[in-house]
Amino acid sequence: MAFIGALVYLFFIAQYGLNGALDNFNKFVMDDTLKGYICFDEKIVFDITNGKSVCALRCSMDLACSSIIYYPDTGKCIGCTSFTGVNDPLQNNSVFYKRGFQYLGCYDDRPRILIEYNVQKSSSQSTENCVTRCRNQDASFSVTEYATECWCGTSVNFTIAEKVSESECSWSCSGNTSQKCGAASIGSLYRTGV
Repeated sequence: MAFIGALVYLFFIAQYGLNGALDNFNKFVMDDTLKGYICFDEKIVFDITNGKSVCALRCSMDLACSSIIYYPDTGKCIGCTSFTGVNDPLQNNSVFYKRGFQYLGCYDDRPRILIEYNVQKSSSQSTENCVTRCRNQDASFSVTEYATECWCGTSVNFTIAEKVSESECSWSCSGNTSQKCGAASIGSLYRTGV
């Protein structure tokens, strides 16, 4: 298993360079309010001992992975599907990281790619406003569309989701013209970090 992790890490370095591999960890935010966090067995996505850069890469590549429990003294890392858990005083050397919001790309939104969704229109729409709104609803994904719309959903139907050219997401957000909020039936898809 360690050999496979090393191969993945070397492939990533070959593709993006060492800085890219290390920067991958910047997608995660440390939560120091939870010390000794544990992941329940049914929530574990992976359990490896390859260091935090490989761990971050592994979690970034797996949409089921939402958080990381990392042990700096051993390099052990557990990817977890959920932010919930309990403090375990016997594991006080662990550090808990949750995924920050992440842009997944520009998608054709016909038919609707989000599952269990709702929408809100706003004349002050922005990426951050939409992601925050969806996080507050415990929605794992958000889509900005038509410059003013924010769609929140529990998951994405990737069997029908068709990624399109970034140039298709060409409409400026109504609340921040430096950001793109999809287009007509074209959505800018984000993972919220929940």
